[in-house]
Amino acid sequence: RGSCRSIPEFHITQALDQCSDLLIRHGGHAAAAGFTVENAKLGELMERLQGIAREQLSSLDLHPTLEADVEVSLSDLRPQLLNELAYLAPTGNNNPPAAFVSRGVKVLRSRTVGRENSHLKLVVTDGKITFDAIAFRQGHLHGNLPSAIDLLYSFERNRYNGNDLLQLNVKDIQPG
Repeated sequence: RGSCRSIPEFHITQALDQCSDLLIRHGGHAAAAGFTVENAKLGELMERLQGIAREQLSSLDLHPTLEADVEVSLSDLRPQLLNELAYLAPTGNNNPPAAFVSRGVKVLRSRTVGRENSHLKLVVTDGKITFDAIAFRQGHLHGNLPSAIDLLYSFERNRYNGNDLLQLNVKDIQPG
């Protein structure tokens, strides 16, 4: 048994339909599917699916994209906004957390954290308010940040050692 997820440009269930002679059963929709295959046929299934993907996607210029819900200044972020965002819960794959963009944010401090210094911890300001920010898997940016950046992030409450802090959970950083 297996499961798979796909990208919008590749209808995974249609690809599995083309391999139905190898499968015991399968089903799903454009973005996700499940299937059952005999172990002996798994290698052939993988090869065939990769060929279908190459054929359908090779002419496309695919790049990961991130989308923001709204552009705001950091000083627009207030604790009561978190209470309002809670009405959107639960968040997950089909209901992602609200994403904000703030431009021209000043970096006051940065350091790496985590195992192998893989994460980036920032202190940022718009000149009116200052926030802590965490950028997971972006520790490689430490030491290479300009003094002003544009941020794409979710706004959240971080409970740590009994303290309740507001922070930005950074998804992307671009020069400002």
